[in-house]
Amino acid sequence: MVALDIPASFGYVIIINICLSGLNNFLLLGGLVMKARAAARKDYAHLIDYPMMQAYVDPTDKDTKKRELAFKFNSAQRGHYNAVETIGNFLAMSIVVGLFHPITTAVLGAVWNVGTYVYAKNYAENGPKSRYSGLGGLGRLGFFGLFLIGVITGVELAFPQINLLAFLP
Repeated sequence: MVALDIPASFGYVIIINICLSGLNNFLLLGGLVMKARAAARKDYAHLIDYPMMQAYVDPTDKDTKKRELAFKFNSAQRGHYNAVETIGNFLAMSIVVGLFHPITTAVLGAVWNVGTYVYAKNYAENGPKSRYSGLGGLGRLGFFGLFLIGVITGVELAFPQINLLAFLP
């Protein structure tokens, strides 16, 4: 049986999970979507009525401004969806891994948050082709870093004679 001691540095994991992830997902990424929705509704009041999650423009509609606003909104929404699709797994992994490697988890959590925001911002501003530009792929590094360390931590718990991550804080 494994005794569970919560290290004092687990506080960093809590800060990343609650403060940064909440701020990032709700305010920053949600803000990108709200901004795009407001811009579209300014000239086209019913283009994106609530509770619509995507803007739809009839393929025969020749109004290029409407098409551009719909594309911008859909791109902002898709960037936000990406965070929503991964945050559950990210939080679960960071809580488990953070019990064993809290500093590493907090750093990877910060990397995930920054990368997720840049990914969504790139997506919202320039569409899907630019989503990985700059630091847009950084979120994947944080996510898969936690995943890998989590798998190895599980192996170490199942097989105590294996100690691959002793060097991690």
